[in-house]
Amino acid sequence: MKTWPWRKILAIFAACLVIVGVYPFVNCLWLAYAPRPEPFIMQFPARKGEYTSPPMEAGFGGPYRIDLGWPVSIPGDRQIWLDLDWKIVDKKGRIVEQGSGQSWITGNTICLGGYEEGYRKGQRVVVILPHDVQGLGDAMRLKVGVDQDEIGLALSYAWGFSIICAGIVAVPGALLLLFLLILRMRQPKQQHN
Repeated sequence: MKTWPWRKILAIFAACLVIVGVYPFVNCLWLAYAPRPEPFIMQFPARKGEYTSPPMEAGFGGPYRIDLGWPVSIPGDRQIWLDLDWKIVDKKGRIVEQGSGQSWITGNTICLGGYEEGYRKGQRVVVILPHDVQGLGDAMRLKVGVDQDEIGLALSYAWGFSIICAGIVAVPGALLLLFLLILRMRQPKQQHN
């Protein structure tokens, strides 16, 4: 009668437990320390018109934040009306994401919005200004970059989960591997004839 190699089966099972338990922790480390691409920046005049950027290069997996800035800081007691539409289009002209910025503004930067998926090579940003914007200086600057705040918030929840997962899944797997190793060391060596 054939006997099952229980020790090998248990060793493989324990190794799988360790890998599954440690994976979320390793993934959090990668997200925390992975290099972020430089944000895509497009400058255009603060005059009526439609402005299309050169193609953006592929970057980090997202989420992305779209900010609009200008060289002149607007004091808090003075406001300027900003009205614009923006969209991100792919190589074929299909709209990946779109939005509008219609508000009274102060300071020198506002967040227009963001998007999660679809940041691929060859996408372009299109900005449409229906009228001139007075008082913002010569040029406006649109920046598309990785949303560090969103990634930080996601990581704050993920760290806790990864530590719990490692404690519940990986630690028993490591203890089982240690137990099997001790059994193997205590087993007398078999001699072959």
